[in-house]
Order: sequence, then structure tokens, then C-alpha cells
Amino acid sequence: MKAIVVDRPHQYTLKEIHREKASQGQVRLRVKHIGFCASDVKILRGKHPFAKYPLIPGHEFSGEVIEAGDGCTLKKGDRVAVFPLFGCESCDPCQRDEVNRCQNLGIVGVNRNGGFCEEIVIDEKHLLRIPKNMMFEQAALAEPVAVALRACNRGECGSGNRIAVLGAGTIGPLIIQVSVSRGANVLLATDQFDNRLQLAKEFGVVNTINVTKEDRNIARRKPSEYNVVFDCVGTEETFRQAVDLACSGGKIILVGLPFGEWKGMPISEFFRKELSLIVTRVYNRAEFTLAIDLLAKGTVDTSRIITHRLDMTNLKDALSLMEHSQQSAIKIVLTP
Repeated sequence: MKAIVVDRPHQYTLKEIHREKASQGQVRLRVKHIGFCASDVKILRGKHPFAKYPLIPGHEFSGEVIEAGDGCTLKKGDRVAVFPLFGCESCDPCQRDEVNRCQNLGIVGVNRNGGFCEEIVIDEKHLLRIPKNMMFEQAALAEPVAVALRACNRGECGSGNRIAVLGAGTIGPLIIQVSVSRGANVLLATDQFDNRLQLAKEFGVVNTINVTKEDRNIARRKPSEYNVVFDCVGTEETFRQAVDLACSGGKIILVGLPFGEWKGMPISEFFRKELSLIVTRVYNRAEFTLAIDLLAKGTVDTSRIITHRLDMTNLKDALSLMEHSQQSAIKIVLTP
């Protein structure tokens, strides 16, 4: 079977690899759709701090069962989404089914081989059935929807919240949709690209700011009226903007993963406003399950953030789009 193998940073090839059989507790899956995200770009470029090479990337994917090993409840023909997290299984968070808080957290497609392939043998515990009316493409994006759900749960989003979302790439629009579905008022979204901001408006955002065209001191234009601010970018600049935008007693939800340590933290502003900083780390199994449900019901629409659908053999084109055409490329979905 064919798979994308990253032998080392900047060196990846489409290879024929050995087709494995499912052992006890394992399932052989025909991969249907794969989400291509910024983390995959970092793996290909050697900038992901946790990737282990050689590696088959891909942590957002769906598939159809073609073989089930002994002891499995899934059977041939079952349609599934892949819950890619795994932990030590013995610590307190793992025992509470909060694997995302395990100190030894691993991710399929980062720490072990993932979905950039035609078939994969994977432990059944990673697989969740999807409804018959749900498309495989939707199921592949249950993972980023779960990320958005986690952020909204941590921010306790609901009726009465006044929300700002910094960054309108993939996770930002999903947070907007979840927040709106819960009755929150999403008053502001920011980004560098007008097409993303237009999409944010279509999802229910009241106001948008293109930070490349307008005063980057957003708080000067938009007073601190937001009691929940999501930073989906994770840079020092966007974090500072979040602090400036948050009202007294507000919450800042850090969703974007910062790479490297920041030089300074506006601690005085946290004291002056009595702000809360809340960090999110992927999601738990219950949130992933709910993400599937929201997609099946149409509460969250991923089809409108998908800008490109490519064959896995065109990974070079997908990578170029992600790195050089961010204005046109929001979410790319691959098929084997």
C-alpha cells in the first residue's frame, strides 16, 4: 500500500510499504479522508517539537473498517472517526478519561504513524463510530471541531458572553460556530485576510478587523467590552491584544500553541483587570464524541472552511498552498 513517509525534516516521499494485519484488539482501516493542518506542516519541515522520525503523519482522519482482530466490537464495513490521543493509561488524568492532561500524552501522526496512507492498523480504542448520514470528510474534521469545543468549554461559553476571536483560520471559525450555537455574542474576529473575515461574519460575527490594514492597536478602536477572548494564533502580539481587549474580570483562552518562550507577560494588566488566563490542550474523549454529534446534526459546518480537496499524491501542492497561499487556503482535505 502507499503512504507518505517523512524520513527526516524536509525529506518525504510517497512509498510502497508493507500491508499489516490486525492483531487482537486492533482494526485495519481503509483511510477515506485526511485533514492537512499546520501541525503537519511543522512535521514536514522539522519544526514540530514532539515529532519522531521516520513518521507517517496525519492525525485528522476517518475511515472504513476492512478487518477487525480478535476481541474487537467493530466489524467490517463500520464507518469511523479516529480519536488520535493516547497516554500512559495509569496516571490520574488517564484514569479520569482526560488523556489530554497526561504528562506523557502522545498523538497518532506525531508520536506514532498516522493517516497519510491508504490503510492503517490501529488499536480499536482510537475509533469512534459515525452515523450513516455523516460524510467521511466531515468525520475527518471531528478533530479540529473537538479542539474548538474544548476551548469553548474551558471558556464556559454561553448566553450573555461577549466574545472576541483572534485568528480566523480553521479553529477560529469553529469556535465562532460553537459559541453562537450556545447563545453567545461573538462581537469581534481578527485576521490578516479578508476572505476569512467574511466567512467569520457569515458564521455570526458582528465586527471584523483586518490587522494588516488597520491600526494593530485593536483596543484603541474596540474598547474592552469582551469578557471572553480567544487567542487562536498564540503569538506575543496576539496575546497582548487579547489582554488589551478583555474587560475587567474577563477570561483569555489561549488556544494557539506558542512555540518558544515569550520574553514578557503583562502581569500588571492581569492585576489591574483581575483577568483569568486559561490554556487549552487538545480535548478529551467526551468532547471528541460531542464533536461528531455536532457535525452529524449540522450544528457545526466544516464544508465552508474547506478550500481545497487534493489527492494525497499532491502533498507537495498542499504544502505549497499552506505555506505560500494562506489567503486562499483555509482548510485542505486529502484523499489517499
